[in-house]
Amino acid sequence: MPGPSRASAISRGSPSRFIGIASATRRVSSGVRTASTRSVAVVPGANAALAALVLSGFPTDRFVFEGFLPVKPGRRRQRLEELREEERTAILYEAPHRLLKTLAEIQDVFGDIRLAVSRELTKAFEETLRDRASRLRERFTTRRPRGEYALVLPPKRLRYDA
Repeated sequence: MPGPSRASAISRGSPSRFIGIASATRRVSSGVRTASTRSVAVVPGANAALAALVLSGFPTDRFVFEGFLPVKPGRRRQRLEELREEERTAILYEAPHRLLKTLAEIQDVFGDIRLAVSRELTKAFEETLRDRASRLRERFTTRRPRGEYALVLPPKRLRYDA
């Protein structure tokens, strides 16, 4: 990490994410705070998680951001089972190569619930789909997932409504 004289120069965000949230930039921003004798300022920018939450149509008054699920199958399953009891809207991130597997796991743990899947938020090819897990799996089986995804799960009280 550069010394204090260079710390002020390391304050760049990403066009698709808020710096320091669920990304490698967290380490950079932490290092800047450690190395700098000056205060660190945050300038809000694009945020895929919050954009996905609003576009989902699910309640926005109380939510939890989970970031990426664990890669190891047992830990992934455990985290999804914990989220099954969540009373707040839940936001997850997922990579395109794991999207189908994650949708299958969501369907297995939660049943065929309605959820929202958003991709490339804050970018040119932004898209949000709202449907049942089974229908989203069908769609992504015939159309290969591309880009980064934000999945939004409804709170427990709304999961099993028609």
